[in-house]
Amino acid sequence: PIKEKFIAGSRTKKIANYNDLKNTTLSWRDLNEINSVLKKYPEIMDYFGYQYSNPSIQRSIAHTFSISRLFINKCNNKFISHINQQM
Repeated sequence: PIKEKFIAGSRTKKIANYNDLKNTTLSWRDLNEINSVLKKYPEIMDYFGYQYSNPSIQRSIAHTFSISRLFINKCNNKFISHINQQM
């Protein structure tokens, strides 16, 4: 476990891999751009055992849901902030 600092103090938290979750926020354009750069350095990909993330329908759907969730959360936060200002 590692110790992370938080505003309210500190707590112990295990290291977690959020790559799969974060990768859903990448569009197929993002992936194509990233892959175009990485393809120039195949030895680095091989050394670290990385694999290219290819755009697919499943990834596009995951991206759409991820972006939709971010948008909905942002709207909810603005709405709550607006309501709180009215009180």
